[in-house]
Amino acid sequence: MSQQVALLCRAHLHDERLHEVISAEPGQTVTLPCKAAESELVTAVEWTRAAQETEDVLLYIRGEGEDPANQNPSYKNRVSLKDEQMKDGDMSLVLKNVKPNDNGTYECRLQKQAFGLEPVCSVQLVVRPGEVLVGSEMFFSH
Repeated sequence: MSQQVALLCRAHLHDERLHEVISAEPGQTVTLPCKAAESELVTAVEWTRAAQETEDVLLYIRGEGEDPANQNPSYKNRVSLKDEQMKDGDMSLVLKNVKPNDNGTYECRLQKQAFGLEPVCSVQLVVRPGEVLVGSEMFFSH
């Protein structure tokens, strides 16, 4: 356990209460929150969506940037890390121009130095007509 990063996944809320829901209108930008405690060890961040197991939503390699080679085309030019420097362990995904097809469970994984990808957190994105709801599976029951 000492080799593993202590991980924290939380909703980005104005008052930091974890039972809140973040909403936005379709077409707007939404942040899928994810945070790791020891970002200096992270060499890559991978965001995937459960419905698209063979293609990435985003793969970011520290020092190299985004790797579009295996990215699902529907996310091209619509996703980025909130902070490419991953300061304070922030590995949140920014998704622009949210669409109904973006519904699903998103998972953030990280790679630390020579180790394989480790799950960090899982975020459920629910796109409804007129609004977008984002909640962490760790804190919201559906």
